[in-house]
Amino acid sequence: MTWCGRFPSGVAVAVALAVGTTGCAGMPGFQNDIEAPVAAVVDGVDCQAPNLGGWVLPDTARPTDAPEHPDAPAPGRVPHGFVPDAAYRCSFMASFEDEKGRWSAVTVDRLEGDFGPLLHALSAPDDRFGFTQACTADMPLVPELWLQNAAGEAVRVAWPRDACLKTKPAALAALERLTLKDSDTLRVRLVESRAALDGGCVMTYAAPAQRALLQRTMSVDVVPAAPGATPEPSAAAAGRPTTPSWAGVDGVDACLYTAEPEQEPVDGGSFPEREGLIAQRAGGFTGATTLATDVAARLLVAASTSERPAPPCETEVTRFAVLWPERYESRIDAPITVELDGCGRLHTPGYEALVTPPELLETLAAL
Repeated sequence: MTWCGRFPSGVAVAVALAVGTTGCAGMPGFQNDIEAPVAAVVDGVDCQAPNLGGWVLPDTARPTDAPEHPDAPAPGRVPHGFVPDAAYRCSFMASFEDEKGRWSAVTVDRLEGDFGPLLHALSAPDDRFGFTQACTADMPLVPELWLQNAAGEAVRVAWPRDACLKTKPAALAALERLTLKDSDTLRVRLVESRAALDGGCVMTYAAPAQRALLQRTMSVDVVPAAPGATPEPSAAAAGRPTTPSWAGVDGVDACLYTAEPEQEPVDGGSFPEREGLIAQRAGGFTGATTLATDVAARLLVAASTSERPAPPCETEVTRFAVLWPERYESRIDAPITVELDGCGRLHTPGYEALVTPPELLETLAAL
């Protein structure tokens, strides 16, 4: 695997993506002058800035119940004459739960000590590409680093990089020699609400018709053809999906979703039939409940015995439920999805669209 480019920020661990090497430098289009500018001095450290941790979180991530944070300035060299009083290391792999649910979070470590070795290491120039430079394809993930002076002013610091754009180890080693004085974990974004966690639901779920279409295009078995011939789907792939056994099911949990605005279509690449399918339409979590015993029984009967495939329908679905059968208090990995409006179809675990009995649909739509 070949990689030539900038690495994102994150925790100080190395995620080995590959071990191959390749020539990176001297290729047309590569920028040789990669010196970082001098860092801007701002009023204080902000590890919750929305443009930080983008490799883990969306750029728009902000604390749900805190004032909006401005973007952090671009990282740069420590300004001449800036005397640090503390260093702040921001790592974006944290999470924790509270009464509101599960949050993504940033761990902020405050470090103090002799800043001479760190300032010396941070002043090292970035190495330039060599004409025959070879780079490994591993991706070190390093934290965001801020320095703060006694007056509370701060700079977001750029890590010096080698010719492969990887952080030089001297600066990381100098930071580790400082003394950890304090550590705090700050909320960034609510990943799963308390209601979703308690209901065993995810916060977003693909709309049923789209999930079914994607599953069918992804799971078609192709029969090898003779040289020069065109491969064709196997006969088995065209048959009716196998219905799982729900014998002994003693409950059904329901996760409820409302359709969110359409996302940008995804390029299908070599598979034009998949163009725009992936996550183009999703549902946002709105609630969770457990079906009454009689409703659960009617649902399973409809999903396992119906011989009425749903006719084609283009009516937009705005609400749907993902229903998880349980056996001995454990979920069976065979969810049933029901459109609560629109076409009102029932999608089996095999992604077959069936006609939902009207009386059952009326009961489920009232959830």
